[in-house]
Amino acid sequence: MNFFYRALISPRLDVFLRHVAEGISVVRYEVDMFPTTQSALIADDMANVSLGITSGTQVLTAMGAIAVEALSEGARIITRDAGMSVLRRIEKFESDCDVVRIRAGSLGHDRPEHDTDLPANQKILIRDWRAQALTGQKQALMRVGRLEDGEFLKSLPVAKRVFYRLRFDTDHIIYADGLELYCPVL
Repeated sequence: MNFFYRALISPRLDVFLRHVAEGISVVRYEVDMFPTTQSALIADDMANVSLGITSGTQVLTAMGAIAVEALSEGARIITRDAGMSVLRRIEKFESDCDVVRIRAGSLGHDRPEHDTDLPANQKILIRDWRAQALTGQKQALMRVGRLEDGEFLKSLPVAKRVFYRLRFDTDHIIYADGLELYCPVL
């Protein structure tokens, strides 16, 4: 198994070391609250680094909200940054990556609209007090796993799940279950 080593040194490095000692799987452990810190190396199982949307997630399209598994190439997806964008490709894959359940309404009114599961590495656009508190900015793209609090955003047991990646010509922020999800060009 290939391992990639990366982290940022910070006052929370002791949390990472405790996780390693307890045998907790580390997908990518980044404590990036302090942008002036230096890079260091830690274990990262590249097979577990996933971005995607779980089955059943409703994506906002020109035809209304449609489950991600019902989308097809050529669908017109509503994006925050460009209005309508054409879906060029959709990739379906299975992974046993770390997943976080976001409880309905925990990130704002109808954000998300119902309980939503996302990979811990999936970035979402945060535009509330959390962005200000964690980054000093009014809005920020943040990994879902970084927002985990154990109650409203809670890590789920590792299990094989089906995910979908939406591919566009450029990076976009899409609307899914009332959340603003980042879809990078890869």
